[in-house]
Amino acid sequence: MSLTSLPTERKKALERQKLAITTRIRRNFWLKFISLATAVTLYFYVQAERNPNVTHPFTTPVFIEHRPEMVEVQADVQKVKVNISGPRSVLDVLKENEIRVSADFTGTPVDKVSQQRLRCHYDLIGAALEHRAEISFDPPEPARVTVMVFPRKTMLMSVSVHYLREAPAGFRYSPAEVSPQKVKVSGRLDRMDRIERLVVNAVGGESGVSIEGDFAVSARDANGNPVEEVTLTPPSVHVTIPLAEEPYSKIVSISPDIHGSPLAGYTLDDVQPTPMQVRIIGTPAQVTRIATILTGAISIKDRMADLETDAPLIIPIGITVRALDNTPVQKVHVRVSLKRLSTPIVQPTIPEPVIPIPKP
Repeated sequence: MSLTSLPTERKKALERQKLAITTRIRRNFWLKFISLATAVTLYFYVQAERNPNVTHPFTTPVFIEHRPEMVEVQADVQKVKVNISGPRSVLDVLKENEIRVSADFTGTPVDKVSQQRLRCHYDLIGAALEHRAEISFDPPEPARVTVMVFPRKTMLMSVSVHYLREAPAGFRYSPAEVSPQKVKVSGRLDRMDRIERLVVNAVGGESGVSIEGDFAVSARDANGNPVEEVTLTPPSVHVTIPLAEEPYSKIVSISPDIHGSPLAGYTLDDVQPTPMQVRIIGTPAQVTRIATILTGAISIKDRMADLETDAPLIIPIGITVRALDNTPVQKVHVRVSLKRLSTPIVQPTIPEPVIPIPKP
């Protein structure tokens, strides 16, 4: 065998091998194809039985993300239903709190109460996030959520005190002392606009004594109805209502204090104070002893004409003087009228005493 014949022999050997392989493949070809297809089908069947794809329904909460602090949002739905498909081994370890629907609040106007529709997406944590590529959602994207947008408002308001207890006879309750005097109120704009006032009802305790204690503050509307779901800071205030002795009062006349005498040939005709009567207020023991209120001294010495002047009142210590219309009074206007006599009054002449001259 020559050296040039070796490649030819090898080529023929390879062709014989290929022919043998082709012959083997073609021999009972359809039986072999059916066997292979059956084996593949059986493999996938066994795998599906061991870890099949399943679908589970989940109820997921709706969360509002990127919401400003001074805005309150109320969604029309709190939870949504979603079907999740995937391998049974994956779905068996998923928990409902690992899947939620997030509504994006970014760009939503917050200057007034309004209704808005927010775009949503699925938000996954834990095992749901770890197997995200193996599961699918139905629907693929959650529907938009309709929300009501309520801006929040904060303001300071004074507190009014209500109490129904009657004071004992001879006493009265003084104006209430409240600490702190103002309370911070915050809440949704629509609720805040309904608030007319803040009140506390001071109740309890023994009768006949001062009222004191910590009482809850309540927000009320114009009709006196409570306004709920607003935040009061602090929620209660300290109220003190002292019990004081009730001042006693009565009406007395004004007595101008006239000093001196007019010029000879004139006499005092009339004295007219304005007002003529006043109300005096004080303790029963003080007021009972007073029959009239004097003015400061008014001199008519050697006068022959009428006199008008303002005279201060001489007010006893502990007594308050008010006009009958309840305005304070410290002085009164006094008109003094003089009258000329028709016959002058002649003063009697007193004879001088006679002194006897002693005899020598």
